[in-house]
Amino acid sequence: MIILEKPYVSELLLDTIRGLEIEVLGNEVARNSGLEECYLLDEKVFIQRFQAKAKFPLYTNSENSIPWIQANLAFSDLPDRIETFKNKARFRNLLRTLFPDFWYKEVSFEELPQIDITDYPKPATGF
Repeated sequence: MIILEKPYVSELLLDTIRGLEIEVLGNEVARNSGLEECYLLDEKVFIQRFQAKAKFPLYTNSENSIPWIQANLAFSDLPDRIETFKNKARFRNLLRTLFPDFWYKEVSFEELPQIDITDYPKPATGF
């Protein structure tokens, strides 16, 4: 299943949807993409099909679909997984178990003016 969102839907993606006959959320972007109706699912049907499958692959071409996923797929673990990768501090906490020497400090926006960066280790640079 696929959720298409702005800013860009490539012709390669549209051709892949057609070639593999993948179901797509029938949102405004999908309806305006030139896809045939047979690939587009009503929102309720899309949600029901997603819910009916335990480990269902879902692809989206844009982060702009995140609010829809959070609002409509909250019954699944997908919103929490997205939050893990979008929230930098949460993701770094996850990495900390794999890389014990990985250093970072979470600081609120309000704390920034009081931060003395000379107290922190120099960041690694390079590629």
